[in-house]
Amino acid sequence: MNEKFITPLFNTLSYFLTFQGGFNHEKLLGKLENFLDVIWRETKKTKFPAKLAAAAGLTSGLLSTIFSIERFQKNTTFDNFYYLKQKNGLNIIQHLQIHEFPSVSKLMSEKFYNFLSIYGGNVFGDDKLDRIEEFVTATNWLVV
Repeated sequence: MNEKFITPLFNTLSYFLTFQGGFNHEKLLGKLENFLDVIWRETKKTKFPAKLAAAAGLTSGLLSTIFSIERFQKNTTFDNFYYLKQKNGLNIIQHLQIHEFPSVSKLMSEKFYNFLSIYGGNVFGDDKLDRIEEFVTATNWLVV
């Protein structure tokens, strides 16, 4: 996709997800998952920092929206972790956290930390969450 098109699209969708009220997220789940696939494809092949930053914001918004759905809050942590891995959520997070652009790494780690603080217990389990949060906050993402 064209860089001039995809970056504003990612930013617009990210902004849209911050105002989630009134939507049936369960019905939107398939579309949200499709966006994760698009983000994964686009982030693997780009070197455009603005696009990567937009992808970090959108990934965070998508994952927060997905894990706010009632069925994910009832799932076991194993099921939620497997879902995150299967839908490329973890791939996107890892790719952007260790990216060659320090600003992208820092932004993704901040977005991931926000996600962890709200949904981390449901995805990783409370026993592992403390170690993951400590790693994310203790790492200087500007020099990774």
